[in-house]
Amino acid sequence: MSKPLIVHTLTEKRAEILGQIKAYEAQIAHAKHDLAHVNATIELFAAPERQRARYIVSHGFFKKGEIADICVRHLGADAELTTRELAERVMAERNLDISDTALRNSVVFKVVQALRHAKRRKLVRMVEKKKGMCVWGCRRRRHAARRCQYPFHDRLTGDASAPPIKQSARRPLLSSR
Repeated sequence: MSKPLIVHTLTEKRAEILGQIKAYEAQIAHAKHDLAHVNATIELFAAPERQRARYIVSHGFFKKGEIADICVRHLGADAELTTRELAERVMAERNLDISDTALRNSVVFKVVQALRHAKRRKLVRMVEKKKGMCVWGCRRRRHAARRCQYPFHDRLTGDASAPPIKQSARRPLLSSR
């Protein structure tokens, strides 16, 4: 039994209107996407003073080994600290603006590099990772406060209390010439 002509015609008309609605919705989504890009471009050109650098090159802010020394000293005083807390303490010691997010992020990356190097030198240990942030602890608490920036500084200056340097069998320290 076939449908009456009116029902068939109205069903086709409904499908046609639904197709038009879907096409309009796609056009609206595309227009919203274009509008978001135009608004972002207007924001760039309208207020350039609000656009700041997202990172700061902090090369030259710190002396060689200074960040690691500050971190080891703070880890020796406190039990365990995250990378961000250590970066904030480094910034506070150098009188840098802690509220500057871009500068803080740059210092955080420098602290991570310094702590990884200190970890290889067995000065600190990574305790765990919490929410993507490393938690660091001091490996040797009693020596952390007096640890020198350069580990062989006392031996090179002739300090009598410094232990003798072990000479490697593969590579001599001084040539015999």
